[in-house]
Amino acid sequence: MVFYFTADAKDPQNDEDYVVYMGADKWENEQLIEWGWKSDVWFHVDGLSSAHVYLRLPLASAQSDEPDKRCGHLMDRIPEGVIEDMCQLVKANSIEGCKKTSCMVVYTPWANLHKDETTMQAGAVGFHDCKLRVVRRVDKDRQAVKRIEKTRREAHPDLQQERLAYEREAVTWRKARDRDTRGKRLAADKEARDAARREVDETRAAR
Repeated sequence: MVFYFTADAKDPQNDEDYVVYMGADKWENEQLIEWGWKSDVWFHVDGLSSAHVYLRLPLASAQSDEPDKRCGHLMDRIPEGVIEDMCQLVKANSIEGCKKTSCMVVYTPWANLHKDETTMQAGAVGFHDCKLRVVRRVDKDRQAVKRIEKTRREAHPDLQQERLAYEREAVTWRKARDRDTRGKRLAADKEARDAARREVDETRAAR
C-alpha cells in the first residue's frame, strides 16, 4: 500500500501537479526504493527512523540536456515551499521526529540512493554521492502538516509497471523534443541562408 498526497503548489515550469507519495512500512519502502523514477526526490528524517517520502517532478521538468546519472539537476528545480512541505510531512511521519520541536531532514534524488541488499536491513539506504544530499533543519509546523494530511489517499499500484510506462513515456518525450529542436534549427538555418541570398541579390541589383 502506498499513501499519496497533493502538494500545495504546482510546478512553475508547466503548472503541473507534483506527485507526493510514501510507503506504509519498511517492506513497502523496499519496493519504492527498487521501482523509483529518475524524476523522484527522496526525503527522510536524518539519523532517526521515519517514513520514506518521495516527491515526483513532472516529466518535462525532470529532463536534463546534459548526462546526469544521479539526477542532481532535480535539486534546483523544486520550489522552496514544496521542499518545506515535504520536510514537514516526513518529520510528522517519524515516531521520534514528530515529538521534537525541530529535527534534521535529508533529501537527495532517488537515483542517488544506494541499496546493498546483502548488508543493509529492510528500508535502509546509503548514497552513491554524498555531495548530492542536502540536510536542513525543520521546525514543527502543525498547520502545514494538517493541510498536507488532509489530502492523503491510499492506493495499491503496480510499481514495476508504472516505472516501465514512465520510461517509455520519457523516451517518447525526448524524441519529440529532439525533433522539435532539429526542426527549429533547420528553420533558423534556412532563414539565415535566405537572408544571405537576399543580401547578395540586393548588392548585385545596386551595381
